[in-house]
Amino acid sequence: MAVWIGIIGTLCGALVGGGLALLNARLQFNQQVHRERQKLLLSKLEELHEVITKVQDSYEDFTLKTISNCLQIETPPKLKDAIGKAPIERVRLLVSIYAPELTGFVSELEQLISDYVEAWGYAITPTEFAAPLNQRVAAALNRQRGNDALVEVDLRQRRAAAEAAHPIDALEAQKRKIQAACSRFQAQLVILARRYL
Repeated sequence: MAVWIGIIGTLCGALVGGGLALLNARLQFNQQVHRERQKLLLSKLEELHEVITKVQDSYEDFTLKTISNCLQIETPPKLKDAIGKAPIERVRLLVSIYAPELTGFVSELEQLISDYVEAWGYAITPTEFAAPLNQRVAAALNRQRGNDALVEVDLRQRRAAAEAAHPIDALEAQKRKIQAACSRFQAQLVILARRYL
């Protein structure tokens, strides 16, 4: 009988030890998966930050290229291919998969890009076609403030729109708005990334 007690004790010890080892392995695996997920998310947020910087740079380069063309100055070689280089689709993809809480920033950025393209159209057309520019700038300002209906802009904004002696000024203003939106977007990315550190 004493032999059976030793065998049963050994078997129970092996079962308890095996169970604890299995539980420990499962906990370590879950922790490893969690760490890998955080590492992936942080790397994608970092990539998104870099892509937003590329968006900023592409509009800076494209604005300089447009100004060079309007002033009939030789375009620097690095700006020759600036058009079409803004990776907004990549921004949209990364946000939709890894940071859906930042979708509002993508929408704002897309609206500003649309306004930029409109201002760019006025910048490259002859000045006699740029007469409705002040109305377009006012509409862009209203959209920026979040108004759906076209409402009159206040006197200061109307003066600023009227003082835009050349459509390039409106293009430059739109570029600055895109850069400011990208900066706000990047600041939110940093805040989101800090949650995962």
